[in-house]
Amino acid sequence: MSRNLLILFAAALVTSAIPLHFMGMELLSLEGVLWTLVLALSLIGIAFVLALIPAAIYWLFKRRRMPYLSAVVWGLWVLITVAYLVDILVFKA
Repeated sequence: MSRNLLILFAAALVTSAIPLHFMGMELLSLEGVLWTLVLALSLIGIAFVLALIPAAIYWLFKRRRMPYLSAVVWGLWVLITVAYLVDILVFKA
């Protein structure tokens, strides 16, 4: 599980840095690093919160972990990330 989280965090960092670069922000400045971290944590946090809802409902009825929870989190993360990148790169560029 921790390896999966590290990969997810690395992917979120890269995904967050792409639109900041296209918007002209200096990524190696303190402001650029902080914005990248904030965007990466928000992308991961939203996916986890959205995956927590069906997982909690499943746990309430079955009293065990939801199968394929990791795949659900990854799927939600991909959908949220694609929507975020399309919004930033197409509509605000």
